[in-house]
Amino acid sequence: MKKGYLIPIIVIVGMLIASCGPAAPTAAPAAQPTAAPAQPTQAPAAKGGGTMYMITKVAGIPYFELNSKPGAEEASKELGYDFVFTAPAKPLATEQIELIEAAIAQKVKAILVSADDPDALCPSLKKARDAGIVVVAWDSDVQVGCRQLFQNQASAEEVGRGQAPVGWGTHGRPPALQKERHLRERITGARSSFR
Repeated sequence: MKKGYLIPIIVIVGMLIASCGPAAPTAAPAAQPTAAPAQPTQAPAAKGGGTMYMITKVAGIPYFELNSKPGAEEASKELGYDFVFTAPAKPLATEQIELIEAAIAQKVKAILVSADDPDALCPSLKKARDAGIVVVAWDSDVQVGCRQLFQNQASAEEVGRGQAPVGWGTHGRPPALQKERHLRERITGARSSFR
């Protein structure tokens, strides 16, 4: 595999993750994602450097469609790659495998995948790597030997550190009392927004 593809893909994934923040408000209401499978959409490449194929867990998830897709699309355009965004109709590894196999058949340059199953996708992803395709897992990882890079906003350790205070209580309060206090605060906030 040519190593020259790995650096642009890392840049793309970095831009993709950076774009995962809340979308800027617009004058028109945001389109509501549907639960139907995402039909592959393709953005034209600036320089024709190949195709980057982005596969999400399932169609209809706003995080992927409204945040991840635009960032990856912009980055691929800047780097001269065609961009294909697709997702299975159901959150099943078998449907993701079909999409990976389709990408391999199209001889894409890179596959970006948010995996439903870290083990089930590996044979197809290894096949992609053997074909010289750069494989990047994002948001939800696959086994280490099945991809070149995993990109996420937080590591498993960071997520655990964030969840520990909820499970053990903070400031010496039992979690149940914290829950009650937070619930009261949420109700107060909701009431104030309707006044």
